[in-house]
Amino acid sequence: LYNLNNINIAERIRELSTIKVLGFYDREVTMYVFRENIFLTIFGIAFGLLLGVLQHQFVLQTIEVDIAMFSPTVEPMSYVYAAGLTCLFSGVVGIAMYFKLKHVN
Repeated sequence: LYNLNNINIAERIRELSTIKVLGFYDREVTMYVFRENIFLTIFGIAFGLLLGVLQHQFVLQTIEVDIAMFSPTVEPMSYVYAAGLTCLFSGVVGIAMYFKLKHVN
């Protein structure tokens, strides 16, 4: 997310500068950029949880041996933790990028 935001801001620096000159505040410019990232975060959580379930099933079927058995269940709180950590990381990146956007002239 950090690299994606960094590239996005670098490629759109003139557009963002124009928006600031037109009178937009720092928060408005930040939300203009981060609407895409919020969508990508939500999409990534949904897609990642779906693929994570499939990958978990595949790995457990692949490594199954007679000597050791692994539990095929995943606790529902694990999904909540995964989504929460993703949102946390997205928020940290958002805060870092806010300060970068604040310095756009």
